[in-house]
Amino acid sequence: MSRLRHGAVFLAVYAKEFVVANAQVVREVVTPGSAVRPAVLRVPLRSRTDAEVATFVALVGLTPGTTVLDVQRTGGAAGGADGGAAGGAVGPAQRAELVVHAMDAPDPDAQRRDLQRLEGLLLAAWRGAA
Repeated sequence: MSRLRHGAVFLAVYAKEFVVANAQVVREVVTPGSAVRPAVLRVPLRSRTDAEVATFVALVGLTPGTTVLDVQRTGGAAGGADGGAAGGAVGPAQRAELVVHAMDAPDPDAQRRDLQRLEGLLLAAWRGAA
């Protein structure tokens, strides 16, 4: 599948998720006291570069009801002056992990899988590979 097609799929899925998240936040504002179940999640990422991580962080942060609290690098040795791998890449032994607050996550594992699926779609559009 081409990058353009992957990009279109990503945009369609993200737009749907964005609209659903807006509706959920509006529902909570209009009907306070409903049974929201907030959670703080650790989400391991497959992103390899700082640009991929930053793009995904921005998109998660734009989605109502989610806030990225931290981006952590796990494993491997730090490479650059900023503590990241040299050249803006997350090294093979080093992984990025998001710490995300979700306003309503009745099933934290499902929320984590949804975020990882969205990241996979973004990476397919970004890299042009399935």
